[in-house]
Amino acid sequence: MSSNGAAARDYQSRPWSMVHVIMILFSWRSVLLSVYYPQIFLILTSGSYLALSSVVALGANIICNKIPGLAPRQRAICQSRPDAIIVVGEGAQMGINECQYQFRYGRWNCSALGERTVFGQELRVGQSGS
Repeated sequence: MSSNGAAARDYQSRPWSMVHVIMILFSWRSVLLSVYYPQIFLILTSGSYLALSSVVALGANIICNKIPGLAPRQRAICQSRPDAIIVVGEGAQMGINECQYQFRYGRWNCSALGERTVFGQELRVGQSGS
């Protein structure tokens, strides 16, 4: 296969992976996104990276303004570079996964304090993962 074929394959796969990452990053709001931002789901059939990036840019202000705890500078970065926030979210999730793996047999496995968690439910030692 020529290098053009590989580039075309990569181009076609990017919108799918970007939508997937967006939905994972904002999974706790995925229902709201599907109801209030149906454009994101229309992208799944378009196969166009340009269309996806414009939808992300349009929704960035709305999404970034609803993320609790962002400092003004972080909010500005989120609005101007939503791709950077996605990568930050991926990195944080990777860090949590690695921490939980490293401390998997300990009393503390990187779970958050109290009822609040960083990225959804975290397992406690002695609980099944079902």
